[in-house]
Amino acid sequence: MKDVIPFLIAFLSISCGEGICLKNVECTLSSSANPSTDKTLNYLVSDIGLKGLILINSKFERSVFSSSGKGNGDNFVLPTKIVPSEIGDYAFVIDSGNGLFKVDLETGDRTAISNSSIGTGPNFSGSIGLAVDSSEKYAYVTKVGSILKVDLTNGNRTILSDNSNGSGPNLAYSYDVAINSNDTKLFVADSTMNAIFSISI
Repeated sequence: MKDVIPFLIAFLSISCGEGICLKNVECTLSSSANPSTDKTLNYLVSDIGLKGLILINSKFERSVFSSSGKGNGDNFVLPTKIVPSEIGDYAFVIDSGNGLFKVDLETGDRTAISNSSIGTGPNFSGSIGLAVDSSEKYAYVTKVGSILKVDLTNGNRTILSDNSNGSGPNLAYSYDVAINSNDTKLFVADSTMNAIFSISI
């Protein structure tokens, strides 16, 4: 799976295809090995306006894949970033209103990994970006002015870097994050600073 440029999905949502109308797309995944049961999945979209994940198939038809009415588990509130697992049969989703989830890409079922009831540490309010290390032991979440490190085994959250932790330029609006291949460094996009920061893990 890979990230897909947002303007492509914005174009598809208003120009072609049938089904549910997209409202506020935050992140998109494409898939060559279709994990869904209908075998026509091309794109999986997180939409904070619809409070869920939306399927867009090869005919650009849109349908709800995981939300309050589709799939089991705690509901999404503000799902922003989707990160696929290494094996591709589930994905991690960060929700700034309800924590970190694991979503089954066959059924849309949601399993809460870390939230106000699971794990300790700072809350997820204002969370946008998400990266997961190759061992799937830790997740890294961007918040306004900070980066959280989440232990995926117990849901505990700690501040990895902010204006009081670590050295270097201050973070302002940490919008998204990526991790390098050997899990030693994060690359954080800051939309206020118009910069990409490198942060050692």
